[in-house]
Amino acid sequence: MPKYFEDTKDLPSNVLSIQHNAVSEEALRELLNNVNGRVALSVMLPGLPPGSLGYIFIIETHGNEHSVIDIKNVEHFHGINTSYLAKIIRHASGIEYIPEIQADFHKIRNEIGLD
Repeated sequence: MPKYFEDTKDLPSNVLSIQHNAVSEEALRELLNNVNGRVALSVMLPGLPPGSLGYIFIIETHGNEHSVIDIKNVEHFHGINTSYLAKIIRHASGIEYIPEIQADFHKIRNEIGLD
């Protein structure tokens, strides 16, 4: 079993959901408008069974800036705007291939060391 998933990882207590076909800069701006701190964003993909959480993103929001954090509590994107956050979510959840985001993901992957 991959070491990232050996233990139970708690999600932020605030879980927000959005349908896969509704992910946009405007929708995220509205959804995160009153958020200050960490939330789990659940992107609901088609075909998931009822009660599924969907594709989870841990996002920390302060004002108009966001950070994207992984399950090990490592921050991979810091101080990004809502437009860029929407692109990350659309790309990572498989809604839309975005070359700019793919290049950033490759850069992050290549920076991850083995421990």
